[in-house]
Amino acid sequence: MNARQAKRLLSLLLVMILVQSVMTIPTQPSASLAKPLAQEQTKPVNDGWSPPVEARRRNLKVASYRAKLAGDTLLVEVTHEPGWHTYALDNLERAKKKASEPLLGIEKSTRIVLSGGLRTAGKWRQSPPKDLSQPEIQWFTWGFEDTALFAVKIQRSGKAKEAVITINGQACKETTCAMIDDLEIRLPLNAVSSEKTSFDLSSLIEQGDLKDVRE
Repeated sequence: MNARQAKRLLSLLLVMILVQSVMTIPTQPSASLAKPLAQEQTKPVNDGWSPPVEARRRNLKVASYRAKLAGDTLLVEVTHEPGWHTYALDNLERAKKKASEPLLGIEKSTRIVLSGGLRTAGKWRQSPPKDLSQPEIQWFTWGFEDTALFAVKIQRSGKAKEAVITINGQACKETTCAMIDDLEIRLPLNAVSSEKTSFDLSSLIEQGDLKDVRE
């Protein structure tokens, strides 16, 4: 065997060794990498919230509502589609306080009623509403954009296995409005609340608290 043949043989051996090493590289993720991924996928996604119920104008979603229990407090959350808003629980009272003349009209306040296995044990509270008034035309109104929250202390009522939360109100954008009529959230009561302590109500204001409305 001459020097040239020896070099070719050596090169061939090196190529075979390299191919063998590539073929033996594991293709499955290690257990340390797969475990965090599996944990991420099994995390609860709703955190006790009910499935959202949509308010629509024809086929267009304008807002969605969901609810959950936090200790002895019921929370109802509304999320608005871009450009849409709904109105405060005490919108009429706010407009009456602000207006210097009789009201020509007013958007429908949000109204939430409980039935089934829950009843209220206090006044409703709400996110501080935004002033949406148009004083230049003597039109006064307050409401919510993006996401807002309502809360009330509750007591169990009877042996019903679910509570029915009925929502009425009005959703509007610049050019159109949609009525929210008897929208129902059904909240099972057989599951224990994911939060053992009551929700901190200090970020919300009580329905009828009109201190921010200047006459």
